[in-house]
Amino acid sequence: MSTRPQRKQSPDVLANHVLSKHVLAKKTLISSSNPPNFQPSWDCDADDPPIFPDIDEVQDEEKKIVDTQPIPEDQHTLSSRYAAMTENRSETTLFDRYSTNNNDKYEKELCRVLRDAFALHEHGLSDSKQLMKQIAFNSNHSVETVTRVMNKQHYKMQRSFAENYGIDATRTVYHGTSLEGAKSIETVGFKASAGRRAKFGKGIYSSPVVWEALGYSKPYQDARQVFFVVEMLQGPTSLGSEDQLDFGVDDTGKEILTLKNPEETILCASKENQMLATYRVTMRYMFECQFLFHHREFVRIVHPDIAVLIKHSRANAAAAATNAVPPIPLPAAAAAALATASSAALKLRLQYVASVQNAAAAALAKPLVVPPTVSPSALPAGYMRVDFHSLFKVGHKVHVKQTLKAYSEFVGKPGVICRIIKAPGFFFCVRLDDDTLCTTVKRLNALPENKARFPFLTTNDDDLVVLRVGQIVRCQGNEEAQAAQHQKLLGKRKTKESA
Repeated sequence: MSTRPQRKQSPDVLANHVLSKHVLAKKTLISSSNPPNFQPSWDCDADDPPIFPDIDEVQDEEKKIVDTQPIPEDQHTLSSRYAAMTENRSETTLFDRYSTNNNDKYEKELCRVLRDAFALHEHGLSDSKQLMKQIAFNSNHSVETVTRVMNKQHYKMQRSFAENYGIDATRTVYHGTSLEGAKSIETVGFKASAGRRAKFGKGIYSSPVVWEALGYSKPYQDARQVFFVVEMLQGPTSLGSEDQLDFGVDDTGKEILTLKNPEETILCASKENQMLATYRVTMRYMFECQFLFHHREFVRIVHPDIAVLIKHSRANAAAAATNAVPPIPLPAAAAAALATASSAALKLRLQYVASVQNAAAAALAKPLVVPPTVSPSALPAGYMRVDFHSLFKVGHKVHVKQTLKAYSEFVGKPGVICRIIKAPGFFFCVRLDDDTLCTTVKRLNALPENKARFPFLTTNDDDLVVLRVGQIVRCQGNEEAQAAQHQKLLGKRKTKESA
């Protein structure tokens, strides 16, 4: 019968080996709910006594196992959240104004998002409700929803982009969009082809100022707007120009990835993988409250549709303060639309349209005020008003023979000479007999090129057609024509007699 040769080991090596075996068994006992019967197989002879580890060493190992428990929600980082994802996409509602299921475990994360977006660090507020009240007081906008949006595929694409271009850190910016654009960004990501702006280059626009981003977010459903909190890989940056497509390289030869405006409030990213949406925030302009002066100090830019609501609320406030303007009735068509209106914003817009229509009707109903006549001294230097010319004088009936190209429709029309202006040459200001053409004459005289050509025309003369000597023909009656023929013959006779 053969015997296995004994393997001699030093006491230190044997003790460490036994310790590792015991720790492994201990981990199995702690992690398993129904631990099996554990019988360690010592790699030593049966005659050698087993060496057990110290109690302090075992306690240290148990402490390491406890430290691997899930990280609290408020201590998660962007990379740790994506590492824990089991699905490609996920959404987590941090806050919903109209829901009763708001979870307190997202309180710190919600406060951080609001504090960073609306620059409320100096206020020292740690409660999300206080932060939202401060936002509403500063801007007249209320926070409706805050949602964490995560797309694992987009995150991997951005990480790969950062490695390829050697960018270590991201920058938090904001991107305003429409409701349809928000759905597209969450599913397929940012697309440079979807952008309509190219003032500082062709790419994906964002801003480090949240109100700049909201200025380009189209309102929907009761003046609501949506914007994204975006982690951006900015990279080399340069000033942009309109419709710039090739961003070029910087002084070190690196490719420029981002363009900006001179104030650095607008950023244009050239690559789609530079942008990663992390939060979706919905705001609502509180049109039921008046937009005050301190709101304007906080909100520097608003969407044009929001500007209409602000103007309407100011008009209503002024009317209520003076009590001089009665309530404005809606037209029949607007009243029918108002009956089926689905939102308060649409109602306000219908009322605003009605107020504009009624204001225009009231302006037309007012009697026309004739402006005072302009004295001759009001003419520009170098021009002088006279009453006669060698062939024409004020009051003569004439026909338009030829005009400038803009006034060609008046050729052949009769009129009366009302003004004669003497400059290096003579200008005849003719009022046409057809009163229906006065509006057309005023419109043509208001053109910039005609204003520069005839600077002597005043507000009283803007319905006169300006003509030169060879562009008009006198209209003579029979008696006047005979007298002119007689004077002509008399002149010829005197000439013969003198000869």
